[in-house]
Amino acid sequence: MAQHVATEQLTITDWVKGLAAIPGRDFTLENVQDYIIRHSARPGTLDKYCYFSKGNYTRNLIFKNEVFECMTICWEIGQASRIHNHRDQNCWMSAPIGRLKVQNSPSASTFTRSLSILARSTFVKKAPTAMSPSTTPANTAN
Repeated sequence: MAQHVATEQLTITDWVKGLAAIPGRDFTLENVQDYIIRHSARPGTLDKYCYFSKGNYTRNLIFKNEVFECMTICWEIGQASRIHNHRDQNCWMSAPIGRLKVQNSPSASTFTRSLSILARSTFVKKAPTAMSPSTTPANTAN
């Protein structure tokens, strides 16, 4: 996978505002992927959204509207999600802090709009990815 480095670092507030400025009809897999490749959230601005638990990874809401939701998902080292899908959802992931490993599993499924900023996670920092309706279920690990 090619490494992508965002050309512009924004506060998480400005990053979400820019994402929310994409009209619903244009909120496509490609347009959002392009946005998260070109813009990244400054890690220090995510601190108030990063909550960790020794028992399981956490999901922490940053923003939600009728088009998408944005959250941090925080894993301690060694934690992983179960194999799951994002039925009827698209999902974009970025790791402004740490690394994230995503492993897809073969299955037919459909994925609508959910956006995750993944923090302290095993995927290469600053290399966003997306899961589309054609993407198979996956698990995620740190």
